[in-house]
Amino acid sequence: MRRFAIVDGDERRRRILPSLSLPESSSIVPDQRAFAAASGTHLYCQHCRKPGHLIDRCWVLHPELKQQFSRPRGGGRGGGRSGGRGRGTPRTGTVAEVDSMPANSPDFKQLQLQIAQLQSHLGLATASQSSGPTAAIVVETPTALHGKSGHPTWILDSGANNHMIGELATFTSPVTSIHQSVCIANGSSIPIRSQGDACLSSDITLSSVYYVPNFAYNLLSVSRLAKDLNCAVVFLPSRCLLQDLTSKKIFGRGYERDGLYYFGDPLPSSASSSSLHVFSPPMLESSVLSPSGLKSSVFSFQTLDLWHARLGHANFQYLCWLFPSFNKACQKFNFQCDVCELSKHTRASYIPRMLRAPSAFDLIHSDVWGPSPVTALSQHRYYVTFIDDYTRCTWVYLMRHKSEVFSHFTHFLQMIKTQYNTVVRNIRSDNGREYITNEFRAELNKCDILQQLTCPYTPEQNGVAERKNRHIMSVVRCLLLGMGVPKYFWHMAVLTATYLINRTPSRVLNGKAPLHILQPASTLFPIIPRVFGCTCFVQNRSLTRTKLDDKAVRCIFLGYSSMSKGYRCYDPVTRHMYHSLDVTFLKTVPFFSNSTPNPGSEILAADEPIPPRPLPILEPTSPTPTPNGSLSPIASQDPGPRAQAPLPASFSGVCQVNSISIPRSVHEALQNPLWVSAMKAEMEALQRNRTWDLIALPKRERTVGCFRAQGEYSGNVCRLRKSIYGLKQSPRAWFHRFSEVVLSMDFRQCHSDHTCFIRRQSQGRCIIISVYVDDIIITGDDASGIVQVKCGLRKAFDIKDLGPLRYFLGIEVARSRHGISLSQRKYSLDLLQDTGMLGCRPASTPMVPNLKISAESGELLPDPSIYQRLVGRLIYLTNTRPDLTFAVSIVSQFMHSPRTSHLDAVYHILRYLKSCPGRGLLYKSGVQSGLSCFTDADYAGSKSDRRSTSSFCTFHGSHLISWKSKKQAVVSRSSAEAEYRAMAQGTSEIIWLRSLLTELGFSVTDSSYLFCDNKSAIMLSSDSVLHERTKHIEVDIHFIRKKVRSGVITPSFVPSSAQIADMFTKSIGPSLLKSSLVKLGLVDIFASA
Repeated sequence: MRRFAIVDGDERRRRILPSLSLPESSSIVPDQRAFAAASGTHLYCQHCRKPGHLIDRCWVLHPELKQQFSRPRGGGRGGGRSGGRGRGTPRTGTVAEVDSMPANSPDFKQLQLQIAQLQSHLGLATASQSSGPTAAIVVETPTALHGKSGHPTWILDSGANNHMIGELATFTSPVTSIHQSVCIANGSSIPIRSQGDACLSSDITLSSVYYVPNFAYNLLSVSRLAKDLNCAVVFLPSRCLLQDLTSKKIFGRGYERDGLYYFGDPLPSSASSSSLHVFSPPMLESSVLSPSGLKSSVFSFQTLDLWHARLGHANFQYLCWLFPSFNKACQKFNFQCDVCELSKHTRASYIPRMLRAPSAFDLIHSDVWGPSPVTALSQHRYYVTFIDDYTRCTWVYLMRHKSEVFSHFTHFLQMIKTQYNTVVRNIRSDNGREYITNEFRAELNKCDILQQLTCPYTPEQNGVAERKNRHIMSVVRCLLLGMGVPKYFWHMAVLTATYLINRTPSRVLNGKAPLHILQPASTLFPIIPRVFGCTCFVQNRSLTRTKLDDKAVRCIFLGYSSMSKGYRCYDPVTRHMYHSLDVTFLKTVPFFSNSTPNPGSEILAADEPIPPRPLPILEPTSPTPTPNGSLSPIASQDPGPRAQAPLPASFSGVCQVNSISIPRSVHEALQNPLWVSAMKAEMEALQRNRTWDLIALPKRERTVGCFRAQGEYSGNVCRLRKSIYGLKQSPRAWFHRFSEVVLSMDFRQCHSDHTCFIRRQSQGRCIIISVYVDDIIITGDDASGIVQVKCGLRKAFDIKDLGPLRYFLGIEVARSRHGISLSQRKYSLDLLQDTGMLGCRPASTPMVPNLKISAESGELLPDPSIYQRLVGRLIYLTNTRPDLTFAVSIVSQFMHSPRTSHLDAVYHILRYLKSCPGRGLLYKSGVQSGLSCFTDADYAGSKSDRRSTSSFCTFHGSHLISWKSKKQAVVSRSSAEAEYRAMAQGTSEIIWLRSLLTELGFSVTDSSYLFCDNKSAIMLSSDSVLHERTKHIEVDIHFIRKKVRSGVITPSFVPSSAQIADMFTKSIGPSLLKSSLVKLGLVDIFASA
C-alpha cells in the first residue's frame, strides 16, 4: 500500500500542476515550491509563523489535516511528517509521499482556485484540469515543472536497460502480461504489469516495451536503441542524433532541455506546452527603445518577432544580449523565421564516416581529375582513380577524354577478379556523366555492383577520393618542382606518386602501408626508390651498337615500370622509353637545368595504372633508335630494346627518308643549317625570276599577306609580277604556264587525266609526265628523250633533278627484282608522333568489328579543327592504305560536328596504324593484263539515316589500282537496289580506267569482269524487262545494261566468302582482315621475316 500511495501521489500532482513556469518575483511561488517539495525545513508558514509547512498545510487553519498526515512516533524509514526530513531521504530528487485526496475535497478545490489565480496573474490560458493521482519531479530551484502534453514524451536514459512507459494508450499492439519489477533510482522496486510494442515515430517501432502503471515518464533505453536499431546514439551539447551504422544516415533526432535529452523535435513554448519555464516580464532597457516610457510589459512572442524584424532580422542571440529579459524568457525556445531561412540558409554540417569497409574491395571510391591546364606529351588530360576503402590502395588510369572511364573501369574489374580472386561489391562516386551512362550502369547491373552517388554539389560525401586526388597532386607538385621537371611530364609524375603513396605508411591505417594491408607478404620496394627527374645513364643494349659507340644513354628518370622490375627512363633525343635495372643515377643533378626542352618531344607513356604490386600489364614502348637517328621499322611490344629488322638490299634506300625531320616552326627551321640553305635557295630563285618589284605603296591601295620589305627598304612593298604560293591564282597560273612549255615539246595532254602528258615517237618509244603543282614525275622507255625533256624544262624553269623516284608527296617508292613497293611509312610515323600515339597500344583492326557510330553519341569537341585536320591527314594516308578506307570514310562523315566518340574512333585508327606503319602496296614484276572490279554494298548500314554504303576495288591483272568506299546519296529500298547502285559506280570506274589505259598505250580489248555477290542485281543488268519496283533506278539499269550489251563489262557472281570488297563496306575481324590484305596485295616490307 505504501508503494501505491507513492505512485498515486505522483500521478495526482502531475495532473493537477499546470504546464507553466512560475515567475520568481511572484508571491505564490513559495506555495508552489512547498507543494512540490517532498520535505524541507526551509518551508515557512505565514499563519502560525512556524517552519516546516506552508499555509495550505497549517493544522491551525485545517485541523482535519492533523489526523490525515500524522504518523506514529519512531516510524519507519520514510516516516515522519511531510514537512519533516527522513533519516535516509535526501532533500532533493525524491518523490513526495502523499495519500490520495478526493477531487471534491475542500483542499483540492482551494488548490484549483490558487492555480487559476496564478494563471490569471500571468496572463496565460488556464490549464486543463483533471482529477486523479499526480506526480512531480523535484529539482533544485529555480526549477522547471514538466507535465505531459498531448503527445507522449520520451526521455533518453543511459541508465535504463529497457524501454518503459506509463500509459497503455501508447502501445500499438496487444500487450503481454508479465510479472517482474524494475528498480528505480532511490532503490525501490516498481512492478511491471505487461509489455508490448510502442511507436516511437512514423518509421521507428520499439519492441518489448515495459508497462509500469502510473509511471510519470516514458524512458528510452540507450543500450536497447543501439542494439535493436543497429545505430549510434550521438549526444551533442544541445541535441542528440541517431545514426544508422550501415547506411550512415541520420534517422532520429532529439533535443536537450533542463539537463535531459528528449526524443523528437522541441515543442513550442506556449500555454499548452509541456514545459513551464521560470521567467520575468521583459523590461525595455531604455526610453529610447521604449517611446511609450513603459518599464515592463507582459512577454509575448509577437514582441520578440517585432524587434527581430525591426533590427533587420538580427540573430536571436544578439537580441538576448540587447534585451536580457528575452534571454530569460526564451532561452529554451527554438525561434524560427522564414525570412531568415530564405536569406541566411547555410549548408548542414557533414558528419563523417566512422567505420571503414570490413574487407578488401567491399567499397571502391572513384573520381576523375582534370582537365589538366597543361596537356601531357602523351596527350593525356585526365586521370581516374579507384581507391579501395579497406586497404586504401589506389589505381590510376590516364585518359585523354572522360568517356574512357567506362573502359578503364571494366579493365579494373577484370584485373581485380584475376589477380585477387574477388569482386567489387560497391562503388562510390560523384554524379559525373561518365558514371551515370547507360553502359556504365548496365555493367554494374551485370556484375551485381551497388552504385553509391553523392548528392549534387556535395563532394564531401566522396571525401576519400577527393582527398586522395589532393594527396596525389601534392606529391606531383613536389616531384616536378624538386628537380625542375617541365609540367608536360605531369602524367609520369602522377603514376610515380601513386606508386609511392601505395607504399607509404598511412595514419588512417595505423602506420601501415596500403600495399602491406592488401598483400602482407609482399615487399614494399622491390627496387630502391630514386629521385624523380634526376639525370641517369641507361646501358645501351642495342644490337646495332658498335664498339666505338657510347655504352650508355643519358636519360631522365621518370618513375618505375609497371610491367617489369626496373626503372622507367626517357631519352628526349631519340624519344625512347627505357625499362631497365642497369641504370646509374646522379641523384643531385637535374636533367633539365635552365632551358626547357621542346614539348613536342614525344614520350611513350603507358595507358595502364600503377597497381599496388608489379603486375604483368602490357605497357607499349617506343621503337629502338638506329645508328643514323631514324626509328626502327616496327615498334616492339617488348619492354626491352629490339634490333632493327633486316631489309632487302634493294629496299634499304627507303630508310634514308626517315632521317629527314620536318620543322614545325620558322624558329625551328632556322636552327638547322640545311633548312637555312634551302630557304636561301628559294629566295634566290624568286629573285632570279623577278617575282616582285619593290615600290612605294600607292594611295588607296592596301597590301595582301605579309610581303612587306624590311631593313633598308622599309616603307616599300612588294608588287607581284608573278603568282606565288598562298594566292588563289597561283595553281591555275602555274599549271597554265607549265602546260604551254610541255605542249611546245610535242607532248599531248591526256583527256582522262589532265595532269598527265604523253609523247610518243615514231619508233614506238614513249615519255609520260605527271605533275602535281610543282612536283613532277618523268618516266618512259626513251632515255635520250627524257634527258632532252629535262633540259627543256631547265631552260624554262628553275628545276632540281632529284634522281630516281624514291619519295614523292609523302609516298615512298622502293624497287627490287620482285617489283615496286608504295608506302607512306614516314608519313605514318610523323602522324603518330604529332598526335602523341607512338607509345600507344597497337590495335589489330582499323575499327572495332560491328561498331555503329551515330552523330549524337558523346560530347561535342571544344575545338573541331583538331579533329578535322587529323581526319584530313588520314584521308591522304588512304592513297597507299586501302585497309583504312572504310574506317576513314566513317569518321569523315562527322567533320562538321565531331564528338568524343568520333575522336575515339580516330584514335583507334591510329592504334591500328601503330601496328603496321610500313604497310603498303606491292606491284610484282611481270606482265599483267585485264581489268576486273569487285563491288559490294552494306544495305542500310548507316545508323543515322539508313543509307547504304557502296564500295568497289579495281584490279589490273592481280594489281590493285583503285578503290573507293562511300555512302550512297539516296536511301535504297532493298538490298538488290543498294548492290545495283554499287555496280553502277564500279562500271563507271571501269570505263574511266579503260580510257586511261588506252591513252597510255595499253591495249584493252577484252571485256572487264564486274563481280557482285547479289544475284538479283546481276539479273537486273541483263534482264530486258523493267518491274514496278525498279522504276526509280531505271537510269542506272539502262547505263549498266548498255555496257553489258556492248561487251565492255561482264557481270559475274562471286560468293560472299570470296568478296574482296567486303572490307570496304563494314568493319571486319582480325582473321578476315588478314586474308583480305593478302588478296589486295598489301605487304609490309619493313617487317621482320
